[in-house]
This record gives sequence, structure tokens and C-alpha cells, in this order.
Amino acid sequence: MTAAGIGAAALGLACRAVRRRRVLAGHGDERLITVRSGNRLAYRYTKAVVSTTARMPCRPVAVCLSGSLATMEHWAWVTDQLTTRRAPIDILNYDRAGYGRSQYLSRHSAPTETALGDLADLIKDVCDDRGIILVGHAQGAATALRAADDMMDRVIGVVLVEPALKRGDGPPSQPPGSPPCLPCCSGPAHGLGRPDVTA
Repeated sequence: MTAAGIGAAALGLACRAVRRRRVLAGHGDERLITVRSGNRLAYRYTKAVVSTTARMPCRPVAVCLSGSLATMEHWAWVTDQLTTRRAPIDILNYDRAGYGRSQYLSRHSAPTETALGDLADLIKDVCDDRGIILVGHAQGAATALRAADDMMDRVIGVVLVEPALKRGDGPPSQPPGSPPCLPCCSGPAHGLGRPDVTA
């Protein structure tokens, strides 16, 4: 390897280390919760900005579920758009255990079931008894469908954004071998300015 190659590799490793420290430090406004599995989840809860005349006694909470290898930061533009448009909805963003500032400390051998239990614990602790709208992006869409099946009494809606679903994905109550559940309509989501959002 040449000196230039060694220098480029060292620079790449240094940039990676800086990026990792930045992700692990977070923005400083995240909260941490330890759930029943033993995992520590980082989350950010954003309250709706509504005028006194538009207040709703029980605003729903949109819970954003990230896709594979994504963190809650991927939802920042959605949170900004909804809060600046004075939508009457609170937003819960979080990092699954092992992503961002969240830590995977569980000894369970079923990561999908652990992730679903972690999500249920987070919702129960943070959202009280309010209605939940699960918003899943990519692989988070499959998690949203499974979680909706587990929490039917709480979930008032499910939004799938670019769902990465395959045959058999979806709630366990879905018949085996049936096609994946897909969003009922797609296109720009109420003028949010992103044509790749399914509503």
C-alpha cells in the first residue's frame, strides 16, 4: 500500500470515529428510558403547537418507526413540517435498541419480538392512554403492522412510507401466504412537499 493509500485509509477511519461520536452523543435533547427487556431507548417527544382555539383534549401521538440502519434523525423533516404547520398531533421519535444513543442490552434471542416489546413499553410510558398513529418507513412499516396487531386497542391509524414488505410480512393475524398489506393510497401527503410519502 502506498503512503497516499495509508493516508486516505487513516482519514476515512478518523471521519468514521468522529461520526460515531456525534451519533452516540445525540443532539442533547433526547430522553432515555430503560424498558422491560433491559434495553435503553433514546427518544424525542415533540408536542403539537396548537392555538388555544384548536386544542384537542386527547391529541393523538404519531410514533415514527425508522427503517433498517436509520435513526430518529431521519424523521426530523416530518417533525419540523408537522409542528410548523400547527398540526394537532404530538410526535414520538425513537431509536431502536442498538441504533443512535439507544443500547441493546437484552439477553433475549428474538430481536423482532424484543423490538416490539420495547416499542410497546415506550408507548405505554410516554403516551399515557392516548391514541397512537404508527408511521413506519421501509422496514419500519413491517414493524408498524406487527405492532398495530399487538396494540389494537391503542392504534387509531397506520401510515406506511415506502414500505419494504414481502409476502408474509404484516400482522400475525394475516393469513399465511397472503400478499403484503399495502397502503390504501399513495402520493404527496397533504402538501408536505415530499412526493415519496405515502398517506
